[in-house]
Amino acid sequence: MDISLLGNKWSFSADYYIKETNGVLLSIGMPSSTGLSGNPTMNAGVVENRGLELMLNHQNRVGQIDYSLGFNATTIKNKIKDITVGTTQEFSGFNPHGEGTVTWAKLGDPIGAFYLIKTDGIFQNEAEIQAHTSPNGELLQPNAKPGDIRFIDYNGDGQITDDDRQYAGNPFPKLSYGFRGNLEYNGLDLGIFFDGLYGNKIYNYTRARMMSMNEITNFGKDAMNAWTPQNTNTDIPRFTQEDQNLNRRRVSDRWLEDGSFFRLKTIELGYTFSPRLLEQVQLNHVRLFVAGENIFVATKYSGYTPDLGQYDGQNGQGEGTLSRGTDVGRFPQARTLMIGLQANF
Repeated sequence: MDISLLGNKWSFSADYYIKETNGVLLSIGMPSSTGLSGNPTMNAGVVENRGLELMLNHQNRVGQIDYSLGFNATTIKNKIKDITVGTTQEFSGFNPHGEGTVTWAKLGDPIGAFYLIKTDGIFQNEAEIQAHTSPNGELLQPNAKPGDIRFIDYNGDGQITDDDRQYAGNPFPKLSYGFRGNLEYNGLDLGIFFDGLYGNKIYNYTRARMMSMNEITNFGKDAMNAWTPQNTNTDIPRFTQEDQNLNRRRVSDRWLEDGSFFRLKTIELGYTFSPRLLEQVQLNHVRLFVAGENIFVATKYSGYTPDLGQYDGQNGQGEGTLSRGTDVGRFPQARTLMIGLQANF
């Protein structure tokens, strides 16, 4: 559906879309009777995307100033409608370095949704550990010590295992948007473009590796804020090389972060010299400009960049669509500053 409104100096359009994609690649576990082994990648998924696209533009002239403004926004709702191979309606996805599956393809969910064990703060003392029990009164985390993370027994079986993973979000933004503005006055011109995402999640595996306190390696600076009896106002568990509570190794929402961001993508300031001045040097057009890309990003995300694509790693670590929103240390887009001269003879 497409709705467009045109008026004096204003334009507005709205599109509602439903797009179905067949044959999405999934790694399907096959029985040996089929003659296939392991988890071959097959065209097995049917994915639906639906949402709304909006665009608003305005241009005008005030005195000697010409300007234009533009705003666009897109919403998206993604879900798996069908898995066409076999009878199983869910398949595991991204498993960084074999440490635990982070993303899943489950019928009715967004593809690549995060299923993680949820956390509930840090044990401050032994009494809190003893109070964290099943309905039968059994300790849920018998190996925990003060300063360890409290995990939620989601399935209620009296123990903390991978079966306690639950839906924790997905990598698709609720809203993506952009804003563009241009201004011209007496030879001067200014162009600016902002963009951003809202409502998406990122699994920060890079941070998980940098906080591997059970290993002998370099650590992230957050390790300096680890829990101690004198430093209890923190969400970083105690430093321990044993980690019998699996603070680090559990696939938990400890590593899941808000991926929303607002970015100044481009800005350019230029000056076009008057044709009367150029006649003396036999030039038709001369413009001097200074421009910048990726000037700043406002975000709560703690990694290098919240602007992630799909991870296509090596040795089986890349999972295509199912790796969307997982950060394994990809570098941010470079910040660029340019000065240039455009001339036509």
